[in-house]
Amino acid sequence: MVKKRVRDPEELPDAPVHSAGEDNDNDSGSDGEDILNVDFEWFNFREIDFHGVKSLIRQLFDVDSQLLDLSGLADEVVKQDTIGSTVKVDGEGTDAYAFMKVLNVHRGNREGGEVSEAVRG
Repeated sequence: MVKKRVRDPEELPDAPVHSAGEDNDNDSGSDGEDILNVDFEWFNFREIDFHGVKSLIRQLFDVDSQLLDLSGLADEVVKQDTIGSTVKVDGEGTDAYAFMKVLNVHRGNREGGEVSEAVRG
């Protein structure tokens, strides 16, 4: 088995110190940092959002996503379109970058119990 190498703190270089009075706005271009402007747009849920929402739910639940019916959950999110929005970057036809939703888990569907269990932990 390979052991991790322990580093001597004296060998590590000191971190650069920035005083509170420095103006960091002027040196943003000198460090090679670029500014990227992104316009986020909010849309109501539509059927075309199914796959994007399913992917985001899979990322949210990570390894536990295998325990859930992701397709059923994404379908419920898209079908209950009264409260919630998708956040997109390049217009309504693209996949959602994020979404927010109030989902009625007691609506009398089979996924409701599964969703309630997943949310409660």
